[in-house]
Amino acid sequence: MATSWQIDETDEFVLVRIVGNYDGMDRFAAGLEAIAAHCRTAQRWRVLIDLTDMSDPVPPRDRFLLGKQAARVWGRRIKVALLAKPADITHFFENVATNDGANVRAFGDREEARAWLKARALA
Repeated sequence: MATSWQIDETDEFVLVRIVGNYDGMDRFAAGLEAIAAHCRTAQRWRVLIDLTDMSDPVPPRDRFLLGKQAARVWGRRIKVALLAKPADITHFFENVATNDGANVRAFGDREEARAWLKARALA
């Protein structure tokens, strides 16, 4: 099953659901760009990306490259919480992205992710 991306808005944040198999760097890099474009158009700066319905994790090399890309296209302005299966969380994407200037954190618990997004301070 190819990956499907769905971008919606809630009262609290932009919600991105990614479902299916990981289908490569190009598709995911385009998805990061689409999220940034949506945020700019909607003037919404908090995003929850739900990866819990992905059937396979993103490979380590791609996590590195996508982390670099996320920092470039999201910058510090867009605050992004990644929600993933706890077993899939390595913090590698998060570390690369934040080291390059993004405002990203990975979570295994939806309520923790929501609370972090709702916090006023960028962290």
